[in-house]
Amino acid sequence: MLNDENIATEEVEHVAVETYRIAAEHAGTGWDDFASAQLSFPYLISLALKFRAIRFEHFADAVRRGPEWRALAAKLTVTAPAEIDRLYPRLRPARVTVTTARGMFTRQADDALGSRLVPLSDAGLRAKFHDLVAPALGAAAATALAERLWIIETLDDVRSVVEAMAISRRMVEAR
Repeated sequence: MLNDENIATEEVEHVAVETYRIAAEHAGTGWDDFASAQLSFPYLISLALKFRAIRFEHFADAVRRGPEWRALAAKLTVTAPAEIDRLYPRLRPARVTVTTARGMFTRQADDALGSRLVPLSDAGLRAKFHDLVAPALGAAAATALAERLWIIETLDDVRSVVEAMAISRRMVEAR
């Protein structure tokens, strides 16, 4: 929505998230540690506002401790209206309304990208794998491992894939 409507971070006055009750319970979750930050509505929405994406590197201590997150998080409210909550667990819906001086912009999704209902495309899956694995293995090793994993079901013998993963793990442990 931010990109579609050309909304700059500085323009955002308020973000209202309406979702199901279990998800809304994460509205008060902080982001002091890596695990909490992954579940923190305030932090995740703030990342989306600032970067238009959420990447693995955004969960590093230095990024999480940035001074801008509190101000961005203060613009957020999260609620669980009955009409959305009753759709859970069949769906995992969310309605997001961004308010700016230019108006209110709303989008609703019945489930998150990457879910069973809204699966990632092959290109999206490859990009996510690379984003998560490349910081640990390096771009070339991540690409090579992805290519092996992508064709795993066509292989008669998966030893080469298992060996590549073992080598990759040793590389990470050596860092």
